[in-house]
Amino acid sequence: IQKTPALSLIIMWSLRRGCKCIVVVTVCLLAAFIVYNQDKYRLVIGEVINKDYITQITQEMPGSEGAPLSPGDHETVQAWRAATLRSYCRSKYNNLSLTTVVEMLNAARYSIIWNEKHKLMTCVPPKVGSSTWKKVLLRIEPGFDKIAPDHRDHLLGWGIHEYHFRHPQTWSVGQSIATRLDAHTKIVFAREPLERLASAYGSKFSDSLDVIKIDLKTWYNIISWIDRLRGSKTDKRFMRPSDVHVTFAEFVSFVLNDQGLLNSHWRPIVDLCQPCFMHYDYLARYETLNHDANYIVENLTDIHETVHYPDVGESQARKNMVRYFREISEDQIDALGRLYRDDYDAFGYDFATVKRQLLHEMGRVN
Repeated sequence: IQKTPALSLIIMWSLRRGCKCIVVVTVCLLAAFIVYNQDKYRLVIGEVINKDYITQITQEMPGSEGAPLSPGDHETVQAWRAATLRSYCRSKYNNLSLTTVVEMLNAARYSIIWNEKHKLMTCVPPKVGSSTWKKVLLRIEPGFDKIAPDHRDHLLGWGIHEYHFRHPQTWSVGQSIATRLDAHTKIVFAREPLERLASAYGSKFSDSLDVIKIDLKTWYNIISWIDRLRGSKTDKRFMRPSDVHVTFAEFVSFVLNDQGLLNSHWRPIVDLCQPCFMHYDYLARYETLNHDANYIVENLTDIHETVHYPDVGESQARKNMVRYFREISEDQIDALGRLYRDDYDAFGYDFATVKRQLLHEMGRVN
């Protein structure tokens, strides 16, 4: 009641009027209870941690340079990331209908791997170390031990993308969303957007590729876009990446086009994983993936003795970024920053810092 002084006046007035106003008193007390506990009893929008747990956490997070983290450091990092996400969600969404929330949850459904036995929901978008994490999840899939050894080895290699993981069942307005979410441990992986974009380009459009490594619809769309840019006509049926030589500048132009974000390999992670509505318990970053993944596995008590997360080496995309981004202008870099603004804000990356470092490495600024 101290949080809402006006309630005190209403209650005093009601008491003077006698028992006939007991309904008014009850409603007021209920309202006060809800206001007082609004941070503890979250409903939908991004209330992933208790307010009291986040007091004075600075933006200089421990372990940002890849140094080993202690358990306490891990908890601080996770708390900071959750607070950053919560702040983004509060500024982004307000007074949404339950129908809209359900639509958002269903939009993320096919990006989430669901393991009902271990009560896990994991959103691992492409180009965030997804292949490695999928191999971890595959080992705890029901029936994995019954797969023939040769095929099992195949799936744990390049064949991981052939395995059909289960996705959460369709969400609906008539169910208890919060109860269903709280019954699972939920994990999401993020990556600095420009590096993720560079990784997608390198893995899908490298001149050395003799096979198309992306869905044909996207391939045909990007070739059509390049034909428009070049004023040429390409026979899409027989073209390979090594034949076409898609430049990074052409790829960026395609991504910045209205239809360019449909592919999950460079679509914003906020769109794929809907972090404001899924209430993720763990927020992992590609930049600290080894530390984050091992910390998460260790805290998943029913599987930590069964699986481990293998160390991931340095990203080739990071090494190639300067070479790629030299092909585009500063205005295009700014346009990419605007395009991925939600990912920067939701996951605590700073576009200005990324851009300044990139321009410095390209020799465009001192």
